[in-house]
Amino acid sequence: MNNASGPLKTADQYFNRGDNFRHEGKLESAIADFSKAIQLNPEFADAYHHRGVAYSSNGDLERAERDLTKAIELAPDDTAYYNRAYVYGKKGALDDAAADYSKAIQLNPVFSQAFVNRGRLYVQKGDLESAVIDFSRAIEIAPDDPIAWNNRAKARLRLQQWEDAKSDLTAARSLGYDTVGNFRGEFGSAEGFERETGVALPDEIAEALGLEHEAVDAAADYLFCGTEYLLEGNYEKAAAELSKAIELEPDVSPRFLQGSPYAAAYSNRAAAYIAMGEYEKAVEDCGKAIELQPEFANAYVNRATAFNAKGETNKAVADLTKAIQIDSDQTAAYYIRALLRLRSQNWEEAKSDLSDAQSRGLKLAAHFKNENGSVEQFEEEAGISIPDEIVELLGGREE
Repeated sequence: MNNASGPLKTADQYFNRGDNFRHEGKLESAIADFSKAIQLNPEFADAYHHRGVAYSSNGDLERAERDLTKAIELAPDDTAYYNRAYVYGKKGALDDAAADYSKAIQLNPVFSQAFVNRGRLYVQKGDLESAVIDFSRAIEIAPDDPIAWNNRAKARLRLQQWEDAKSDLTAARSLGYDTVGNFRGEFGSAEGFERETGVALPDEIAEALGLEHEAVDAAADYLFCGTEYLLEGNYEKAAAELSKAIELEPDVSPRFLQGSPYAAAYSNRAAAYIAMGEYEKAVEDCGKAIELQPEFANAYVNRATAFNAKGETNKAVADLTKAIQIDSDQTAAYYIRALLRLRSQNWEEAKSDLSDAQSRGLKLAAHFKNENGSVEQFEEEAGISIPDEIVELLGGREE
């Protein structure tokens, strides 16, 4: 942790430590440090912003909204609007959420996830044409994002644009997305889709989705619902649903998921545990997933993330290396390993990993900015000075 020796004295020091606590899942400690930073500097917009995110992760939506609003008042920022939109959405204030996503997009016109989330809101509100426009814009910005393709497919199914929907489903599957599992998790079956939307799927669409006109068995339903909750950021519900899948039916038919679905349930539950800061449980679940499916690259990536959070960097790098050996197109593994190598000042290896991630379609500069802020912020937090040639890969320094 990059703090001066001895007691903390400045708002920046409390903020940096608070942000480390937040990334480690220690939300109460993070909130306390952000509060101290604000006490020392009442105009510290980032401290309000990050405390708001911590409150949101802790389920305290009222305080989250208040802090994010204050951050926006002090320093309007695309990610602050984006995070407040998420809070509004959780509270059911869909119009306010849509307005904030729109403001985030106005400030950052290439914020693809803001387009995706606003599109989902439009679907909820029944404005399917606007939803398709937003998903299309997200695809233009990030064509390697399967979630955008899959969401546009489902909107087009509601609009009965069958051929376009089939094309989008094919694109999402080609990017590794489990379109069948997602559809089953949301609707259960073709009949479930018809009950919710009033639209009957033609037989060829149902066949393209791999659907049968029958109820989904309980275990598969729990598995896919849990995965959907995970994608939505509802980690407690995700862990609960995935636990039910594991308990009920460890050998769900492989027609629902590639590889071992039992392994997938463990790996996805590990991802939920990581988000909740329960790293030991995550390591245990990933170990079980790997035991069941030794060539499961995503399980190694998840375990590496848990190891990193526990401070076990060497184990994390080893798992990421194994994931890349299994699947050389594991963009996330290259990117995460690059960040670890940057922190260890292994410049050449980090540069190589960043280049590999970029060559596999990662929008490196935008991804780094959304995740870490500026290069200067990352350097300050890690206590390093990144060489200029790597800084350029990351989008350059702020003027």
